Amino acid sequence: MSDVRRGPHDSDRWVPLGNSDEQDRIESLSASSPFDELGSLLRDYERYRTADPGIAEEVISSFLSPHRLSIRGHGQRFAAVGSVAEAGAVSLCLMTYGEEVGIDRPAQDDQYVAILVPMAGRVLVRVKGHEFIASPYESLVALPPGESFSLGWSEDCRVLTLRADNSALQRALVGLSSRAEDRPLRLDSARVVGSERYAILGAAATLMHAFANYPSCSDLPRLLVRRLNDHALSTMLLTLTHNHTTDLYGALTPASGRSVRTALELLHAEDQAMYTIGELAAEAGVTVRALELAFRKDLGTTPSAYVLQTRLNRAHEELRRADLQDGTTVTHVAMKWGFAHVGRFARRYRETFGVAPSEELRRSVTQTHES
Repeated sequence: MSDVRRGPHDSDRWVPLGNSDEQDRIESLSASSPFDELGSLLRDYERYRTADPGIAEEVISSFLSPHRLSIRGHGQRFAAVGSVAEAGAVSLCLMTYGEEVGIDRPAQDDQYVAILVPMAGRVLVRVKGHEFIASPYESLVALPPGESFSLGWSEDCRVLTLRADNSALQRALVGLSSRAEDRPLRLDSARVVGSERYAILGAAATLMHAFANYPSCSDLPRLLVRRLNDHALSTMLLTLTHNHTTDLYGALTPASGRSVRTALELLHAEDQAMYTIGELAAEAGVTVRALELAFRKDLGTTPSAYVLQTRLNRAHEELRRADLQDGTTVTHVAMKWGFAHVGRFARRYRETFGVAPSEELRRSVTQTHES
């Protein structure tokens, strides 16, 4: 009887492993990738491992898209292993097959953009009449929604897929392009190289680092998920080629003073950190870059700097009003006002107010108790 292996983050998904020799092949998959340390950050998010190609095709199709998987090698070393981590509209999937395989996906009505990041080996890509090879240290592959494509994986290939919902990209585009609502986003399939490749790698690494610090996707704080989405989606829009690329890098006119006032009203009405800069711009009906120019013109600062100082002030007020009975902690206040890294919050707080937040809290509690 086949063994059963469950992924720690998908307890209902079972995958038969086969005999012990097959398990040994899976455990001994190539460890020579220059990206091994990065890929290991998703180790605890393993979703499946199997030596059965049919099961591998079924499981992978369930969270990516339907496709046909064919073994091009001898088939004796086939060992599919995959880790999946999701955060809102973006997700990562690290996959390997342990054997030379082909993946053929017909055109379909899927709703996501996928970027293939080779971590080891090589991927031969055929899409829209073009053919090219992606490999570590050289290039990535951007695959837009709906298009048919064929992939050829080398035996030692390990690929990280960065996936983003197309609808989320469209919403993020509103904060970057004044014409986003007039023209739906259309991405081009492309080989991604140079600085664009480094930017995508950085976004993927940030996601992996965040996942590695939490036992499961559901444990990520809501605010952190929003920040990760904002970062990943903006990076994709600013690096991949699409029908709004020219708009994003064209000349800009600052937004009106009314847009600045709208952003300020929203910001000062917060009872906790709620809005990203992109969301403030969207609510004001302008792009992020136009809002930034308007802030510089009207206030002599950037939206990011203004938001940071405003939220530091709100955290300062809350710590000064803290009561021994309400259980206030520095960590709680920092997270409430959008500072996910408590150490950086403490350093910034001391630089701004001349005292550590923990000392501020002790003073407040002491004064309240004495009065």
